[in-house]
Amino acid sequence: MEIKRIGRHMVSVVLYDTARLPVYQRLFHDDFTKEIRILLLNGDDITAIEGEENSTIKIIIDDGEGQNEFVDKSKSRSVFTSINPFSSAERCSMITTCHHI
Repeated sequence: MEIKRIGRHMVSVVLYDTARLPVYQRLFHDDFTKEIRILLLNGDDITAIEGEENSTIKIIIDDGEGQNEFVDKSKSRSVFTSINPFSSAERCSMITTCHHI
């Protein structure tokens, strides 16, 4: 997965499959998005964050159960943590909500 901060107001998120082909791509703008929550679930994932400025959009990553790698290529003050901020109930609720959007 690649997360790119584009200036202060936009964030691009691209998710790839195991063959490195993009399966999801979206550009978020802070006029419409205040927070992005990403659930990595159980696979072994690599997450890279890039950009030169801190975005006004908060990014929360739940690293799930797999062996995950976090790479911070940004020039801003990014912080990755392996602490899961969601309870199991919240995770199930969020997954169900995502399927209905």
